[in-house]
Order: sequence, then C-alpha cells, then structure tokens
Amino acid sequence: MKWIFAVTILLSCATPLCISEDSKEIKWESLTLLSGKTYNDVTVTKVEADLIRIRHAAGLASVPFKDIPAELHQQLGYNPAAAKEVTAAKNQQAAAMANARALDQKRFGGYYRNLQHLQEWRTRYTTSSNEQPLTSQEQAFRTRKADDTIQDWKNKITLLKQIVQLFDREGVQEAEIQKNLDSVLDEQVFKGMLAPMVELSWGAPDNISSIEDTTTEIEVWRYDRSETKSQSITIVNNVVTEITSYSF
Repeated sequence: MKWIFAVTILLSCATPLCISEDSKEIKWESLTLLSGKTYNDVTVTKVEADLIRIRHAAGLASVPFKDIPAELHQQLGYNPAAAKEVTAAKNQQAAAMANARALDQKRFGGYYRNLQHLQEWRTRYTTSSNEQPLTSQEQAFRTRKADDTIQDWKNKITLLKQIVQLFDREGVQEAEIQKNLDSVLDEQVFKGMLAPMVELSWGAPDNISSIEDTTTEIEVWRYDRSETKSQSITIVNNVVTEITSYSF
C-alpha cells in the first residue's frame, strides 16, 4: 500500500502523520496529547466538531480537540466556532440531564430506598427461617413471594412516574407533586390530594359511587376497614375534598 506523508510535525505530538490513498484515513504511529497521555498505532476513524474518534493499539478512544496539540488542528479540519457551539450544546444537555437526575432522586428517592430494602429483605427471607435452613419447597414459595413483592413495588414506581409526567405537562406545581408522592410513600391521603394518587396510597376502593352534577364530576370512594369501620373519600374534579370515617 502506498502512503503519502502529509506533514512533518514535532515528535512530542504525533509521528508520522499519514493519509492512506485507499482509505483516506489519517494515521499516526503515536499521538501524545496535551494531558500527557500517549496512544500508539493511531487511526482517526471520525472527526467531529469538538473531538476526534480514534482506533489505537489498545482499543478505541474519543479525544477532545482541546487536548490535541494545536499543530494538528488544521490537518483535522478543526473549526473553533463550530467546536464552541457543539460544546455549549453538550454542556447544556449534560446540565439538563443532571437536573433531571436530581429531580428524579428528590421525587423518588424514598421509593428507591424502599426498593433497596426490599431486595435486602429478599436475601434474608429466602435463605433462612428462625436461623433454620429452608426446605426447597419453602425456598421456592418464599422466592416467588419476595419476587412478586419487589415487582409490585417496581410497578408502583413506574406508574407514579407516568402520572407525574402527566402532572408536569398539566403544569402542576412541584410542591404539590412532591406532597402527593410523599403521602403515597407513607400510605396517607389528604384533602387536596390528586385522585390518581389515592389508589396508589390506599389501594382500590371497595365501592365507588357517583353523584350527578351538571357542572362538576363527583365520586365517593368507600374503604371498608373492618366489619364495624369504614372510610369514605369525596373526590371533586379529580381532587380529594373530604375524608370521612364511619363506625357502625
């Protein structure tokens, strides 16, 4: 294969720089970055606005232009303005992702901790009973039960996230969203709670009755706690307006 030496540069940067007539790939025997890291047997596989992607003797790497010696920039087609624009966009995207992760942790951190506790409980629950080894049948039963419990909790988190996405789109205030999430985590219901959260907190009601009204949507959810006690929740336009307890 015939090689054309495109430029001679300092040994501290890259030696030598070559371009294959067949593949048009830029190749170096070695490339030393401003950070001091050196790559050997380097092939530039892609040039982007703010970085290059290379294949080298030890694998693959992405190298930002800010770490590439200036004497190589022209040969690589570096455009400072384009690089600045792309870098700013990436920084903005990274900041948005970090903010989203922080918000997710703030909203659902308690749920994630409960999930971790459930997974730790599963290990204990499926290995012994009162310090006695489990039979294979007992272990199989406990494993299914534990797995179902963990999956139910994961499903709950998934559903909550879907509901919260709807709240976000509808412009529900963050403080209101957080109050609803905290109440569901504590299995509580409060006046002003949003209807989709009630079932996630208390479960499905034993009875739902509707009150006819031409201007508002009114439902009463009844929860039977025992043979002598029950609770009802009045929901007007998807918001809890009244919580009543009854004794018989």
